[in-house]
Amino acid sequence: MPAFDTIDDLPTDKRVLVRLDLNSPVEDGEPQDNRRFERHARTVRELAEAGHRVVLMAHQGRPGRDDFTTLAGHAAILGDHVGRDVKFVADTYGDEALAAIDALGAGEVLLLENTRMCDDELPEESPEEKAATEFVETLAPRFDAYVNDAYSAAHRKHASLVGFPLALPSYAGRVMETEYEANTAIATREFDGPVTMVVGGTKATDVIGVMDALDEKVDRFLLGGVAGELFLRAAGQPVGHDVGGMDLFDEQWERNRELIESVLDERGDAIRLASDLAYEGPDGDRAEVPVDEIDEKTEGYL
Repeated sequence: MPAFDTIDDLPTDKRVLVRLDLNSPVEDGEPQDNRRFERHARTVRELAEAGHRVVLMAHQGRPGRDDFTTLAGHAAILGDHVGRDVKFVADTYGDEALAAIDALGAGEVLLLENTRMCDDELPEESPEEKAATEFVETLAPRFDAYVNDAYSAAHRKHASLVGFPLALPSYAGRVMETEYEANTAIATREFDGPVTMVVGGTKATDVIGVMDALDEKVDRFLLGGVAGELFLRAAGQPVGHDVGGMDLFDEQWERNRELIESVLDERGDAIRLASDLAYEGPDGDRAEVPVDEIDEKTEGYL
């Protein structure tokens, strides 16, 4: 049993504020369907079928980046997965949002606008400071409970993640519950023989955190994703020029270079890096290029 309440413990017929992580690839201004919608749909569907009035919060991108956009398209995609209409309001806690929340009926679902369009969301402050923001103090009184299903964003000190749990009874959604149980099983299991873990993701600091936590259980880490490419650069291997997201790559490199280099130096024997990278070829098809054939002029890696 998890060491926290889940939506199984939620009383019936409540107004429930739910935090999801629907952050997705964006092409031509439109979010692309992916497994996040499918996984979160289970939580939303169960809450709606139980007769709750369900209001959703989520983010998309970050101010100043190309993928920072409205959640209008996310509502349509999520609705397809949930199997019922997901209403959308282009507001987070203003008059329009409050009116839409108050008008919601039992079993209905509403998605608020991108939380990162709210000034109170992003500054990293303490939970107590976040709970005292206008964002939280305006919305919280309209709800009976808060559900966090945004496992992949739960480490952030943002208002929608750490402010509401201080203002409302809080529960874990199905994604949060499932991920917690899976990670607990890995952390507590005793393995026989050498253990290899494949670790990917965008943030090098998160990958290093996983390596620190499981250092005594894992013999070898295979690194992929952006973090793997950052470690390749630290090893002196060019990874080419990403025509779509180099700003994120360079930003992480400048911020974490010394940490990455020190981890590679200390744990080099336990770290395995990619032998090739996938690129978008001239005809748009996938091309897998050995790393020793890549230089900084190579363009279009995926």
